[in-house]
Amino acid sequence: GGALDVKHGAEHLQEFVRTADMRPAWFDAIVWNFGVHDADYSCHAPFNPVGTDCGTQCRCMPDEFTPLEEYGARLAALALGGALAAGETLLVLGAAGGVGLAAVEIGKAMGARVVAAVSSEDKAQAARDAGADDVLIYGRAPFDKAQSKALAQAFKDKVGPDGAHVIYDPVGGDYCDPALRAIAWEGRYLVVGFPAGIPHLPLNLTLLKSCDVRGVFWGGFAARYPDRNRAHVAQLFRWWEQGSIRPRIDRSWPLERAGEAIAWLADRKAVGKVVVDLRQGA
Repeated sequence: GGALDVKHGAEHLQEFVRTADMRPAWFDAIVWNFGVHDADYSCHAPFNPVGTDCGTQCRCMPDEFTPLEEYGARLAALALGGALAAGETLLVLGAAGGVGLAAVEIGKAMGARVVAAVSSEDKAQAARDAGADDVLIYGRAPFDKAQSKALAQAFKDKVGPDGAHVIYDPVGGDYCDPALRAIAWEGRYLVVGFPAGIPHLPLNLTLLKSCDVRGVFWGGFAARYPDRNRAHVAQLFRWWEQGSIRPRIDRSWPLERAGEAIAWLADRKAVGKVVVDLRQGA
């Protein structure tokens, strides 16, 4: 267990919690069927039950399309922020997590060549299963200068001589600098999250590559551009119906064991999305 100090709001369920020993951690898990007040923040809620009158931002799910899958698909929509074009190369960091696997699937659905960067062979297989064209297994940060240089070369070898046109980074930390060095001319670096720490970006690299660094915050985008967001969601539904995306659920826990879900994430064991299911034990 462990008490949860959870913040709700515009960042939907990418929540800050404290574990049983009060260590801070980012809790990137799904909470299923939170309650009857979902409509109060429906534009950010992944758990609206079928039939909920949730306003213009929410779309009710067909019976065969669970809220869990819909949530994973929404996060995958972040890849659309990179203006990814068919035939381009997409490098996905943290590619075996729920967000990363979704980005791999979306990249393939958009016609890109996808290189998935992960931390173990079992995670590499999960990325391959999601459609990745190639995988890279990296070590665990922190990295010294030599290790960072070696990782940059490994990224370059995988993405090819033209570099990665889009880099999708939900990891941050010491992985940012080496990845940025592998970006293509006028590439797009998508800043999605920082579980490995907030990186210190060397801006000279952006000049040398004439590249963009773009923050990706789906909640803010959905609030500001509801029509564009609905169009993205409609596209995700089409991909889901075609079988192009099928977000992977790794494990689920009942609410009273939510601390175990947090520990599972903190130990980097998750392959896919972690679920806290309020229906278990009900």
